[in-house]
Amino acid sequence: MIRDSLVFSPENPTISLGDLTMIPSDRLLTEVTVSARAPTIRNGPDKKVFSVNQSLVSLGGSAADLLQNIPTLQVDANGNVSLRGADNLKVLVDGKRSLIGGGTVAQILQSIPASAIDRVEIITNPSARYDAEGQALINIVLKKNNVSGFNGSVAITAGTRDNYNAAAAITYQHNKINLYGNYSYQRRNTYSNGFQDMIYLQSPDPAYYSNETFPSVTITSLHSAKAGIDYAFSAKDGLSLSGGYNTSTTNRDESLTVDNLTAAHLPVELSTRHNGTTGDGNSYELTADYTHKFSKPQKELTFDFDYSRGVTNNLQLYTTYITNINGYTTDSTATLKDSKLGHSSNYNVQLDYTAPIGKAGRLETGYRSQIGTAGN
Repeated sequence: MIRDSLVFSPENPTISLGDLTMIPSDRLLTEVTVSARAPTIRNGPDKKVFSVNQSLVSLGGSAADLLQNIPTLQVDANGNVSLRGADNLKVLVDGKRSLIGGGTVAQILQSIPASAIDRVEIITNPSARYDAEGQALINIVLKKNNVSGFNGSVAITAGTRDNYNAAAAITYQHNKINLYGNYSYQRRNTYSNGFQDMIYLQSPDPAYYSNETFPSVTITSLHSAKAGIDYAFSAKDGLSLSGGYNTSTTNRDESLTVDNLTAAHLPVELSTRHNGTTGDGNSYELTADYTHKFSKPQKELTFDFDYSRGVTNNLQLYTTYITNINGYTTDSTATLKDSKLGHSSNYNVQLDYTAPIGKAGRLETGYRSQIGTAGN
């Protein structure tokens, strides 16, 4: 409400509003929340970061399933990873080499549930802290608990062909201590089918055509558990202790049908081979990490010690049935049995020192020793 009238003239350009009375409205703005969705992939000067929370695969499956959805990465049926065709990649977990399953890439990717991963970093030009040889690598960064008190989560997913996943996690954080534990179960039923048709143009053998089909079904069950404690002695010093255990069973059935024919499409040898594979294995890993931060920002000293041991047992039965030779029906059966038992132990000791140089430079140096023993 304006009590005084407005007065304006060329001689007096000033406008007087007088006394104003403001009446509050019943519509009040109490809170404003601004939210934005981070990009799925972020490109940096030396690495590419893939945010796992943006992918539906993070609700179930393993790290191998997750990597299949990252552009430029390929994962084959055996768990081997390649980057734009190059297969000489290393896989790190939280910036260091994992020793699960003897440190093989396939075992590492299958043993880590996707729900426990925060992000995946593809480092094409790693520093000496990660790899002194400068070889491209994949760094899997696991989720950290930053919420005080007790926290827990349970997730169950299912898919076609009897594929199931379950995961449970619990954490407790108070002041200087952080306790955590998680468990995951995966049942994977993988069906594949393939064929191969070959023509022998200059073969001395009577076979001119060879037609093969090899459908297979592989069922894998994997149990994985991990527990640990993080303790902060001060704002600059922290110690982490953790242990993990993995156990798995695999059953694979494959039928290989081979038809060797002459140039006139007459049978030379018709056979069917059944490959049955059963395997089981278990491994455990113990780690101890110490970190000291200096007063100068980005200057720190870290020490890591890791030990793991694993055992694998595989039995393969190859049964071949020959049903026709040179057009004559026959009944020939041969069985080959292949049994393998293996065990491995691995140690990793690593000391890293990082210090900034100038405004944009950084010094990274350290020592790493890796020792592995294996028996078959």
